[in-house]
Amino acid sequence: MFIKCGRLCCLCLKQCGINLEAAHIFDKHKGGSDDEDNGIPLCFDCHQEIGGYNKKHPKGNKFSTEELKAKRNRVYSLVDSGAIYAQIIAEQVRARTPSRETALIPESLDAPKPSSEGKKFLEMLLKEEVETEAPARRLKLLSNLDSAFVIDELLSMTEQLETAIQTMGRLSATEAFTPDQQIPGSVS
Repeated sequence: MFIKCGRLCCLCLKQCGINLEAAHIFDKHKGGSDDEDNGIPLCFDCHQEIGGYNKKHPKGNKFSTEELKAKRNRVYSLVDSGAIYAQIIAEQVRARTPSRETALIPESLDAPKPSSEGKKFLEMLLKEEVETEAPARRLKLLSNLDSAFVIDELLSMTEQLETAIQTMGRLSATEAFTPDQQIPGSVS
């Protein structure tokens, strides 16, 4: 459980290190099991909070079993995908940026480079008047890196080049983008 949560509290998302406990979601003395599905990693404070609820003197809200499992599963998913670590690293870098002496990401780290196919495709989009569907189909065939490169470049050029605006308009009018790539507010 501690590996799955990356040693983050599943309620407050605090990095806990060794100050983390495996709490029962459904209390053992009320029939809850010791299996992993009935556990949730919590910091000491959050563990006390979920265990210290008094029905006779209700202050705050008691977490339901389903809510605790959903919060735990969400943290597991974020850790598994790497998204939570990216957010933590970004926050640490932002917090340390003024001094620059303790940055976690090396300054010499180069961004991945697009392939020559991605660069050629971008040039073709900016130079030629092509039918609307052909670029959309070809964009889908590019690797994720090349596709992102083409879209990022087009978006960065929209303030300077009318061709880039027209190209983005043509692409967004087709099914060039998967639902997770959709531009917010675009028509799908």
